[in-house]
Amino acid sequence: MPGQRPTAPGSFPRPGLAASDRPDACAEAAARATSSFLTVTGVAGVGTTTWLRQFIAAHPRQRVISLSADVAEAQFAYAFADKLAHAAGRREGAVGASGVPDAMSVGRVLVAALTAGGHRRVRLVLDDAQWIDHDSLRVLRFVLARLSRSGASVAIGGSTPGADEAARVMMADSADWDLVRSVRLRPLDAPGVRRYVSELHGREVSLRLAERIRSTAGGLPRLVDAVVLAMEHASPGRRWEEDAEVPALLDDPFSGWKMASTPEILAAVQLAGVLGHPVPRRELEAIAARLSREIDVDGALTAGLLVEDHDELRPFHDLYGAEMARTVDAADRSSVAAAAASTLSDPHRALAAGLAGAERLDDDLRQRMRHLVDDAIESGRAALAIAHLRSAAAVTVGREHDELVVEVCLLAAAAMLSPSVIDLIPDLEAMTPDPVRDLALLSTRQILGETAWASAYAAELLSGDLPHPDELLLRMQASMRATTIQLTSEDRSAVPEMLTQTRVLAARLVERGLPPVDRRLAPLADASAIMLRCTGLALVVAARRGDRDGVKAELAALSTLIASARDSAALVDALTCRAALRAAAGEISLAMADAERAVTLVETGRSGWSNGHARVILAYCYWIQGRYPAATETVEAAISTVFDSPDVASRPLVYLVRALLAATAGDADAHAGALSTAGAVTVTGYDTFGVPLELLARLEEARATERWQDVVDLFDDERLTDRWMADRSVLSYRVDALAALGRAEEADRELRRIRTMVGSGWTPVHGSLEWLEGRVDEGYGLIEPARRAFLRAAALRFPPLPAAIARFDAGRMQLLVGDRDGGRRSVRAALAEFRALGAIPYVHRAVDLLDGRPGTPPPLAELESLTSREREVAVRAADGRTNAEIAHELFLSVPTVRFHMRNVLAKLGIASRRELAPIIGAARRR
Repeated sequence: MPGQRPTAPGSFPRPGLAASDRPDACAEAAARATSSFLTVTGVAGVGTTTWLRQFIAAHPRQRVISLSADVAEAQFAYAFADKLAHAAGRREGAVGASGVPDAMSVGRVLVAALTAGGHRRVRLVLDDAQWIDHDSLRVLRFVLARLSRSGASVAIGGSTPGADEAARVMMADSADWDLVRSVRLRPLDAPGVRRYVSELHGREVSLRLAERIRSTAGGLPRLVDAVVLAMEHASPGRRWEEDAEVPALLDDPFSGWKMASTPEILAAVQLAGVLGHPVPRRELEAIAARLSREIDVDGALTAGLLVEDHDELRPFHDLYGAEMARTVDAADRSSVAAAAASTLSDPHRALAAGLAGAERLDDDLRQRMRHLVDDAIESGRAALAIAHLRSAAAVTVGREHDELVVEVCLLAAAAMLSPSVIDLIPDLEAMTPDPVRDLALLSTRQILGETAWASAYAAELLSGDLPHPDELLLRMQASMRATTIQLTSEDRSAVPEMLTQTRVLAARLVERGLPPVDRRLAPLADASAIMLRCTGLALVVAARRGDRDGVKAELAALSTLIASARDSAALVDALTCRAALRAAAGEISLAMADAERAVTLVETGRSGWSNGHARVILAYCYWIQGRYPAATETVEAAISTVFDSPDVASRPLVYLVRALLAATAGDADAHAGALSTAGAVTVTGYDTFGVPLELLARLEEARATERWQDVVDLFDDERLTDRWMADRSVLSYRVDALAALGRAEEADRELRRIRTMVGSGWTPVHGSLEWLEGRVDEGYGLIEPARRAFLRAAALRFPPLPAAIARFDAGRMQLLVGDRDGGRRSVRAALAEFRALGAIPYVHRAVDLLDGRPGTPPPLAELESLTSREREVAVRAADGRTNAEIAHELFLSVPTVRFHMRNVLAKLGIASRRELAPIIGAARRR
C-alpha cells in the first residue's frame, strides 16, 4: 500500500540476517581485528553484491579496493589478477608486456601494487568470485597469505558453490587470519519479503501475499523487486492485501541450468523438484526404486544441486526445483505422485501426493482424506485441512465438488483464514443457491470490504426461509455476520437490536444442545461462543452510546461469561472488548491483563476476529506504562500479521500506535510515515477502542516539539467531528498547551471542565490534576504554587512519562525561585527518567536547561535535505561530540551513528565533520 517513503536498497538491513552477520557488524569486527577474511555467498540474485556495498559504506573514510570478476574473463589466464593490479593503481597491470606471465612474477607485482603507500592497511572487496580465473586464484592464494601478516582486510562475495570454493582456495590457511567469518545469505522467507516490500517499496502487504511473491521470485531480492514493480504497473490502485495479481517472471535465473551434471544427478533433482517439499533421503531413494530409476543423491549434494536440512533433501533453491519439475511431463508427474503416496511416512504428505496424482476421488482416497482433514482440524492445523480439501475438490465434479468448496470456505471462515480462499468466490457464485452455500459466500466475500453488498445479502438471507436441518444454527451464524457487517457501516443504529436478536438465537441453541447435522457447519463458532462475542460487542456499543447503565450491566454479564469460558477464539474477542473499555477508563493494569491474555491465546493458535485490536490495546497500555520496547515489539508483531486477519478496522490503529511511539522517541520521519500509512490502509472508520489514537499521536508529536499552537488547533471542533472519544484524557494536552502559550484563563477553564469529568471520561494517564494545576498556576505567573503542585505531581510517579515531565517542570520552577541545587537535582532526575524511557525530545529539553540554553534551538532551515535523525547527529557532531557520545545520547549504536554521519556529509557536500561547525553555527544564528 502506498503511504510511507521507500528506503534506499543500499541502506536497508536485510531481513532475517543475524545481528552478527549484518554488513555494519562485520565491518566493525573487521576493523577491530588485526587481519580479517570474510566471505558472503548465496545463490544468484540473493543480494551478496548489496551486502558488500553496505559493508564498504560502513567505513566510508577507509580506502577500499573493490573489484568484481567477470564471466567473460574467466577463461583467460591471470585476467582477474591483472585487473586487480590496475585497480590498485598500477597502470601496466600485473601481466606485463611479455605476454607470457608466470604465477610468481604476477604475484610479486600484485603484492607490490597492493602494499604501495606504506603503512596503510590493505582492504580488498572481491565480488563475483565464482568467475575468477584459475590462475588468478593461485596467485591470490600466495598474495593474500603475504598480506595477512600485514593486517589486510579481505571480503569475498559471489554465488554458490563457485564463490565458496574460490574463497577456500584464496584463504589457504585460516590460522593466518585473526578473524575468519562466513556469511551465507539465504532467500527471503514470507515475513522477510513482507518487510522488504514494506521498507524498500513502501507497500504494506499481507503474509499470504508475501508468500505468493516469495514463491514467484524465489525469495531473491532482485526478483522480488521485479515482481513488485510489475504489480505496481498492472494494478497501481489495488489494495494488494486482498486480490492482487502476482505476475509470472520472465527472468528465471535457473532456467535451463543443468551445470553439466550426469543423468543420475539430474534425475535425483527432478524427483525432489516434483515432490515439492523436503523429503528424507531414504524415502527419496525408495520412490526412485519404485519407479525403477537410477539417482545419484551423493553427486547431487556434492554438486550443490540438492541440500540437506534436518536430514531431509530439497533442491538448493525453490525456483531451480520448479524449473527441474517443469521438465517432467504430466504422465511422469502422476507416476511420481503415486509412488510418493505409497512411500512417504508422513500421512499428510502421502495424502497430498495421492491427491496430486489422482484423476478422481475414489472411496479409499476419500476416506483417507476425511480422516486426515479431521486430524488436521483437531490438531489446530486448519490451513493443512483446507489444502487437503482444495486438492480433493480439484479432482471432483458436480455436487461433490461444490460441497467441498463450500466446506473449504466455511472452515476458512471459522479459522479466520478467509483471505486465503478469496479465489473461490467465483465458484461459490456459480453454484445453485442453498442456505449453507449462501452462508459460505457471505462469510468469504464479506472480508472484501463491500459493506453495502454484504449488508443487503445478509438481510436477504435472514428474511427468507432457510430450508435445512440446521436452520436455527444457520440463522444464528447469518445474524452474527449481519451484526458485524453493520458495525463497520456508517449507520450503526440498528446494531443493538441485531445483537439482541443474535443472542436470542444463541440462547435457543444453547438450550437445545445438539451438534449440527451438516458436517460442514461443525467448525463454526458454537452458540456459547456467539453469546460471548455478542456480549462483548454489546459492551462496546453501550460505551459508544454513552449508556452508563448499559455499560455496567453488559460488563457484569461479560465478566461472568469470561470467568467460565474455555480458551477459544471467541474468548480472544471478549477479552479484547473488555480490555478496550478498561483502557479507555484509565484502568491500565486491568486492560493490560486482558490484552496480554488475549494475545497469548492468539499466539497459541486461537485466532479471533479482533487479533489486531488486542495487540493495539496491549501496545497502548505498554506505552502508558513507559514500557516502550515492549510496546514497539507488540506493534511490529501486529503489523506482521494485520493484513492476514479479518480485523480490518485495526489496520490503521497499529500504524497509529507506531506513530505515537515515534513521536515519543522524537523520530519525525517515522511518525510522518506511520501516519501516512495509517491513512492508506484504512478500510473502515469503526473500531472497538475508545482512545483517539490518531489525535493522541499528533498531540504527542506536537507537544514533544513544543509546537503549542498546533496542540490547541488539534482540538478544533471540526477536527473532532465524528470521533468516538470514550477516553477524553487527551484534554490534558490542551491545558498544557494553553498554559505554555500564556493563555492562563483558557487553561483554567479547561481544567475546571476536566474536574467535572474525573471518573467519567477523564483519567490522569497523560498528566495528573496536580500537574495541570501547576501548569495553570505557572500560566498565571504564580511560580511558588506551581512549584509545589509540580512536586506533588512528580511524587505520584505514574504514569512514568507524565511524572518525569512534572519533575522537570518542578526543576524549572525551583531554578526560577533561586533554588539552583534543588532545581538541578530535579532536572537531572527527570533527565535520567527521560533517558530510561527513550523520550528523546524531553532528553534534549532537560539537557538544554542544565547547559543553560533557553530551549530548543531554532529550526535549521539550511539542513532541510537531512532527515530529523541526521540533523540530530549533525548538530551533536558540530558541537564536538564523538560518535560514541552521540550514540549514547540518542540511544543508537555506534555503527548507526556512522551511517547517519556518512549521509550528512554526502548530502551537505562536505568531506569532514570538522566542516559541520560553521554550517550549523550559521544556521543557528539565522
